[in-house]
Amino acid sequence: MQKLKSSEDIHANSLFFIKRDGRKKYAMFDKIKSRISKLSDGLDLNYVDLAAFATEIFSYLHHNITTVEVDNLAAQKAASMTFNHPHYGILAGRIAVSNLHKETKALFSEVMTDLYNHKNPDLNTDAPIISEETYNIVMANAEKLNAAVKHERDIDFNYFDFKVNSKRGNT
Repeated sequence: MQKLKSSEDIHANSLFFIKRDGRKKYAMFDKIKSRISKLSDGLDLNYVDLAAFATEIFSYLHHNITTVEVDNLAAQKAASMTFNHPHYGILAGRIAVSNLHKETKALFSEVMTDLYNHKNPDLNTDAPIISEETYNIVMANAEKLNAAVKHERDIDFNYFDFKVNSKRGNT
């Protein structure tokens, strides 16, 4: 796979991301670097080289890669660099959590509504994952429950924590 050096190379080669909504956008180094930088608050940048990391992720891009795949690649790569400094593990966790947030609904009550209204995809019949009683309790207390979920705490997970919780079905 040919390594690309800059956004100019991308435009010359017409390398695109596929966004979550299906739109194609030119892949640009600055967008990757900016995304990673936004997730680096509190990391020791004497040991975590964001520019070098972004350059490495950018070099692995291929035509029509999805933004989900880029996030997964970046999280896995950062996790593999934890031996360089533990803050890479924190960065990896933040990338994975950010990716998860983009794939899920923000409000707890909306997720519970989806679980209650779940349909069996093969039979197209109602197949709720939570009981009506649970659903009614959640809806009656939706405002309090939604307020209790603090998404900003999710960035406290490192990649290992995130993966352990993912395997348990908690994320």
